[in-house]
Amino acid sequence: MTGAIEPNPKTSVLIKPFPVPGRLVQLAYRELDLVSNGAQDQLLAPRDLRYLPRPWDPATCQTPQLRQEVWSWLESVVTWLNHEYVWDVAEIIPP
Repeated sequence: MTGAIEPNPKTSVLIKPFPVPGRLVQLAYRELDLVSNGAQDQLLAPRDLRYLPRPWDPATCQTPQLRQEVWSWLESVVTWLNHEYVWDVAEIIPP
């Protein structure tokens, strides 16, 4: 036994993948895409675009579950940005 520490593949990643949004956020984006770009036969119930949740504007996310998922995802994005793009601690985005 040489005493060498085996690298942990979960912690030794140089470049982390961009955080994947949760199921509710993905559904919100899918609905927006269908309403704005989809064919009429693809729409289950045509709704006005302004009433759909827009994850880039958390105030439009009315359900608590979607709002929580949006904020959790945004927190993951900030952590990712700080890890991937901040080389000077003065430039870091606060948690």
